[in-house]
Amino acid sequence: FDGFNPAISPTQAKRLRREMRNLHLCRWTNKTLAQLAEWVNPRLQGGVNYYGHIYRSALLPILRLPNEQLARWARCKYKRLHNSRVDAYRLLQRIARHEPNLFVHWRLGLQP
Repeated sequence: FDGFNPAISPTQAKRLRREMRNLHLCRWTNKTLAQLAEWVNPRLQGGVNYYGHIYRSALLPILRLPNEQLARWARCKYKRLHNSRVDAYRLLQRIARHEPNLFVHWRLGLQP
């Protein structure tokens, strides 16, 4: 017996990342950030509740993906951000500062 690590398995982590990518947030440029949050939060919260119950820090790399996708969404939605990933992250940082409870992963401290 070498030990037991109650973290999320690599297979399940890969599945969660695939589910996040399959949301295709970049295509939702007609939605506001609040509307995206209404749709994304239940899916994120389910993963956090199930896999993060014991070993939440193992979820941190997976929960960084929504910020990347939100930055990509901002780049698709706003023409002035199209060529700048940094500016898209800055926009998300400003929004997260004013509305830290908008997304589940922002509540957990994983703000952009």
